[in-house]
Amino acid sequence: MVSILLLRIRKYVLLGSLIMYHSGILPTCLEKDRGG
Repeated sequence: MVSILLLRIRKYVLLGSLIMYHSGILPTCLEKDRGG
C-alpha cells in the first residue's frame, strides 16, 4: 500500500517538475539559487 502511494506521489512530482520546467519556472528558480 505504502509503496504504491510513494510511486504515485513520485509520478506526480515528476510530472509537476516537467510542467514547471517547460513553462520556464524551474530554470529561473535554479538561476536564482545559483546567483544567491
